[in-house]
Amino acid sequence: HLFSGFENKKLGVTPETALGHLYSDVEQIAELKYAGARVGMKEKWLQRKGDTGIWHFDLWGKPLEKAKLLFPIVTDMEFAADVIRLRRAEIIHSQKNI
Repeated sequence: HLFSGFENKKLGVTPETALGHLYSDVEQIAELKYAGARVGMKEKWLQRKGDTGIWHFDLWGKPLEKAKLLFPIVTDMEFAADVIRLRRAEIIHSQKNI
């Protein structure tokens, strides 16, 4: 999925520049790496930081334009629901390993 519509001054992204997250709604890292490669992202750019805590690529420019053609774009509410569901799944998985 692709969530877009924010800025990041640390990355040199201006207010005029669209920025998006490319993420997997099922927390499949291999699938996400493949999706990132399809839009020109290197595996080393995969990150898990920020407010969401989910694995994602930050996209802008040509990679973002390619992603918009290949992947579903979700709304703010859909993105928030995916984040909550992924966090719950991660908690359940970690509790099973205790």
